[in-house]
Amino acid sequence: MMKRQTYRVATLQDGAKVLVPACYEAEQLLEKTKAGTDLDYSLNKGRSPRQLRLYFSLLGKCVEATDGFPYPTTEAAHDAIKMALGYVNRVWDLKAARYVLTPKSVAMHQMPQDEFQIFFDRAQKLVFEQWLQCREVGEAQLAELNAMLDRLDNTDWSTRRLQGSRSLAHG
Repeated sequence: MMKRQTYRVATLQDGAKVLVPACYEAEQLLEKTKAGTDLDYSLNKGRSPRQLRLYFSLLGKCVEATDGFPYPTTEAAHDAIKMALGYVNRVWDLKAARYVLTPKSVAMHQMPQDEFQIFFDRAQKLVFEQWLQCREVGEAQLAELNAMLDRLDNTDWSTRRLQGSRSLAHG
């Protein structure tokens, strides 16, 4: 199997689009390729490490704000969210002799940014409308969660504010 390479797409001043190697290995591969050769490539928008860190920070703050109930760790909350949203694999359990559902990965190499953005938006909605609304959350914790939401980009949930322990105001 041929090694997969990553390229950056650049637009020239005349408007033509060309593939520009994103790393030394990609450059070496292109130098060995004859002019006019058709190349297969996939175009994926890069993932946002900042958004992924924010997601896990947000989950950590939610676990802390709810005193670990019902999820004692960030990882447990993350798995529960993936399961609740249907991000699952169907796996045959050899010991039980039946199919079981396991959470899918949202790792950067497993899920493109556009799909993660959808997951992220749905996860926020689930957390704020179902998890936090059924728990008493202190004002200081709400302020911290709201500050995190204020840092979000490109999502309509960034305009929503948590108010009180049982209501979500839509701004």
